[in-house]
Amino acid sequence: MIPSLSTHLFVFYELNEEILRLIRTGGFENIELWGMAPHLSLDDPEKLKNISRIINDHGLKVRSMHAPFYRSIWDAFNGNWLSLSDPDAGRRREALDMVIKAIKAAEIFGHRVLVLHCGFSGKKISRDEKNLVGSIEKLTEISRDYGVKLALENSPESYAGVSSVLKIVREFDPETLGFCLDLGHANLEPGMNPVEAIEKGGSRLANLHVSDNSGKIDEHNLPGQGKISWDKVTKKLGTPFPLEEKTVNPSRPVLFTFELADPDRGQPRTMERFDPVVKKSRAFFEKFFPG
Repeated sequence: MIPSLSTHLFVFYELNEEILRLIRTGGFENIELWGMAPHLSLDDPEKLKNISRIINDHGLKVRSMHAPFYRSIWDAFNGNWLSLSDPDAGRRREALDMVIKAIKAAEIFGHRVLVLHCGFSGKKISRDEKNLVGSIEKLTEISRDYGVKLALENSPESYAGVSSVLKIVREFDPETLGFCLDLGHANLEPGMNPVEAIEKGGSRLANLHVSDNSGKIDEHNLPGQGKISWDKVTKKLGTPFPLEEKTVNPSRPVLFTFELADPDRGQPRTMERFDPVVKKSRAFFEKFFPG
């Protein structure tokens, strides 16, 4: 397991040196970039290169990135998503173009895993599996050239649950497409739980999104501030996965990525308020995966 922190915690703020310093002093060396505006716009290469320099200066490494699935956080609040399975070809093309920018950003940040979202809450999104698979096929043609492995993430919605996502993942080369298991989402899916989700994901796991919730809504709380049984989850993660026939490199370490929410939803406060969240996340990892 490799401990990592998603910059989703700072989703309302443009990524800057103060945030990166706080992450590093909080004990993390690895991060997952939240590749969406206003936090991180992928349309300004020079600004991205400057952020990359600051990341390196603080001894941080970008292990993964979350590909865009909205234009800005405000669009997300209104349920205006970018979907790789959108039945409208124009909107689907826009979603593809945004993800391609995230793939190509690996030249700047060096991430080797890119998380893809395929489930959406609120405003109903039509999910066409054929469109989604077609989009992923196009993306893998590009991602191979950049050394990026795509990781399809589960969501609580029935069409994007653990089994539905894994059905698609297993249609692709395991070196090209993996599974990003969001444990919080698995805790919300009817008939599913995080431990069973780990068993199902097995050697296809490329990334874990780690957060807690009450079992009712996707709260992105710190582990221990919800109803997930972390003793059982971490014990299961310490058990060797049964290998699939197609598995090429089962020893590749899984990213243990804390994906937490800003409890104040961007209300103007000092950055220091995030410090306990970052440090408690790191302490949680050390408790269950010492050394």
